Amino acid sequence: SSTPAASDSLVLVAALGPSTNRSRVGAQLLRHFAGWDCIAVSFDANSATHADYLASRCALRVHAALKWASLVNATRAEIARADYARVMLLLDDVVFARDFNVSRLVALGARHGLGVVSPRIDHATVPVMRYHRRAGADEVVRMSALETYATLFATRASWNCFASLLDDAALHDAANAVGWGYDRCYGPVCDAATGGQALVPGEAAAHCGQRGGLVHRYHLGALANAQKDRLSAWVRKRTGRPCATYNILSRAGARWSAENRTAHIVPCHS
Repeated sequence: SSTPAASDSLVLVAALGPSTNRSRVGAQLLRHFAGWDCIAVSFDANSATHADYLASRCALRVHAALKWASLVNATRAEIARADYARVMLLLDDVVFARDFNVSRLVALGARHGLGVVSPRIDHATVPVMRYHRRAGADEVVRMSALETYATLFATRASWNCFASLLDDAALHDAANAVGWGYDRCYGPVCDAATGGQALVPGEAAAHCGQRGGLVHRYHLGALANAQKDRLSAWVRKRTGRPCATYNILSRAGARWSAENRTAHIVPCHS
């Protein structure tokens, strides 16, 4: 049975590590997620020793031996017990534009029947996620896949379907699931049942971490690639479809309005 949560919305910060700028994460939560519950997962054994805003704001779950996807998976039972209507999965090195409004993401997701919604992400690895073109304030860009930075699972069904991909049945590795490929494999498994996914270019954030850090700092590239291939094979066997690439499918909403402007890069000190 479920346990009523303090809020109907959860922000899940994944994941804190020794190099996380904790004050910056805390500032994002303070500015943009008032009224949302927060869980922060960490692979840093020293995380629990901090006495800062982040520590007071979020329920901290430390699993020093787990990698990113396994950390997120470790929260599944806790989240399932709560009655959340939506979950924002947020990397620890994302900074939002000062005028970012998560309520607009929620509203646009509901208006267009979407399961997953993301703001535009400056410095994203995948170019289409940056979406540096004129866009209407309420434009939504339906995508075949959304790179994971600040991903709003706008319904409980969409979160549950994503979480099911993290199950050990897919990779048979309960501790070392790195996390590559889950965003691309979500669509074939979940889109038809949960409403699809879209980028909202009128809302913006930036990825402010080191690009390639997983490969260069943590030397996990080979493991992550091998797991991505295994996950893709599992999805193809289950659905008969390959995992998606990051492609625009269609656009909807007001594309041209008085609010249109060329997008400005979100500063990482925002």
